[in-house]
Amino acid sequence: MRKLKGKVILWLAYFDASRRRSEGRRLPLSLCLRSPSLREIVRAAEVLNLNPQPKPEARFPRCWWAEGGYVIVDKLGSKQETLRRVAEKALELRGKP
Repeated sequence: MRKLKGKVILWLAYFDASRRRSEGRRLPLSLCLRSPSLREIVRAAEVLNLNPQPKPEARFPRCWWAEGGYVIVDKLGSKQETLRRVAEKALELRGKP
């Protein structure tokens, strides 16, 4: 895969609370969502003004048989910092009715 300058790829698996770290989860369970949707991650990135570009047809390489996808967003500091900010915003948006 080519390098994306100033961008980062956020796979849906990174945010999934039902996955173990060895299955691709990149965040602590306290920041993860049960059954996250690509739409939720895109919405959280939009609220943070990260210019999301969703790719719903993509499959996470570690679990190629499962539905998923990823979002390309602008990078905020490190990849881990970007992940945390998007996860926090997604949790916040999910909590709202």
